[in-house]
Amino acid sequence: MNKNYVSAFLALFCAVNTFAAEFTVNGVSYATLSTTTVKVTDYTGVGTTLEIPASVTNGGTTYSVTAIGENACKQKDLVSIVLPNSIIEIEGGAFYENPIISFDIPESVRTIGPSAFKKCNSLESLVIPATVTSLGNSMLENCTGLKTLSIYASVSCFGDFTLSGTSVENIYVPQGTVPSYADKFGSHLNYIEIGRYFKVLDEGDKTAAMVAPFEDAPEGYSGDIVVPETVDIDGVTYKVTEIAQDAFRNNTNITSITLSKNVEVIGETALQNCSNLTTITLSEGLKTIGVGALMGTAISEIALPNSLTTILNQAFKKCSNLKTVVVPAGVKSLEWLTFSECTSLEKAELLGVETMGDDTFYKCSMLNSVVFPASLTAIGRNTLALCPNLATVTCYADPAPTAYDRSTIFYNSSADVIVYIPVGATASYTSAWGEKNYVEMTSTAVEKINVNKPGRSVKTIENGKIVIIRGDKKYDVNGRKL
Repeated sequence: MNKNYVSAFLALFCAVNTFAAEFTVNGVSYATLSTTTVKVTDYTGVGTTLEIPASVTNGGTTYSVTAIGENACKQKDLVSIVLPNSIIEIEGGAFYENPIISFDIPESVRTIGPSAFKKCNSLESLVIPATVTSLGNSMLENCTGLKTLSIYASVSCFGDFTLSGTSVENIYVPQGTVPSYADKFGSHLNYIEIGRYFKVLDEGDKTAAMVAPFEDAPEGYSGDIVVPETVDIDGVTYKVTEIAQDAFRNNTNITSITLSKNVEVIGETALQNCSNLTTITLSEGLKTIGVGALMGTAISEIALPNSLTTILNQAFKKCSNLKTVVVPAGVKSLEWLTFSECTSLEKAELLGVETMGDDTFYKCSMLNSVVFPASLTAIGRNTLALCPNLATVTCYADPAPTAYDRSTIFYNSSADVIVYIPVGATASYTSAWGEKNYVEMTSTAVEKINVNKPGRSVKTIENGKIVIIRGDKKYDVNGRKL
């Protein structure tokens, strides 16, 4: 035999055997794919957690781990599996029948073989990244616990892929792809565009609500949010009339939100504890702000539209940056704790409120002035309690609004607060609210003021401006010390 031929044959034989070499490190077996890459072929460890390294060293050579081989981790009782970003391929049956609770497919993965996750019954959600170009049949077959599937990949990569034997109800897909996926998997499933989450409220009225992403959604809301006027769901256009309960709750990633003209309701706790939300823009058409809807946000100002009719309890509680608020005339009732603990609130004006619940402005430590309308008939306990900087309260109601417990109205607030009231209403207010520094509002520039201690306060003019003198102190008409 020719010596050159023999030498070439031996070299080829050695090379083939080198590429096919197998070795085990830390309970994971590998087979060489090339002189620099390997794939996982078996797991012989005893733990229920498996973390595949990005690289592995054997015989002085370091290899990149680029694949999980066929049936490599089949029926290994693995609860947790972590793959590195070096993995390009997951072969057929790779994780067949394991009690995996959650699984992240790295964005490096291009292909996933048939039955790769078949019978992984504890798996509840899965995200298929956009990098995936091929999915094997029966990949998720009989994953009975699977409820949510998030897909960034093109629908073309699914082939004959089905969701047979799963409990999938919600499928998150890229914007504009709902028809394609509905055609693939059936229109009976709930398709939600990634980054925009809505639900139908009324088929007849064609209305929808913006809702919270499910806990395992691929991405939530962040940055500057604009609630659209309409949304297309399964080819039908719906008006977005509501921000649903808890839609943005506890989301620290959003910084502003703008409502379209169609939004009528901000639901219960919809924006609660959005601690980085500094700006909210409302439009005419909004009717209801729900329980705790903006509680704990970072807004410093808000323009409430004239269309507003309902503000429910705790709606603005702990909005610690809010400085001023004007409640429009259409709102007839403020429930308990509406503006409580708004520690930067300086001024508040109510234009048409008739009744106020307990603790409306409780612990508003910087509150300086409040204006109550002529329509006000009743107030609850602790309405202005623990407001140490309160200087003036102007109330146009006559007779005085009844108080559930008059001793708590100004509990631990400034003793020097001036209460402006209609002419002739002092007796009514003294009876309803107790003895306070009442100033009857008239157009006369200079007059004695009928207060609980006659002669103590006098309104006069100094340098062309009205000045209120009480004892040795002077105040302007807004109650600020001069």
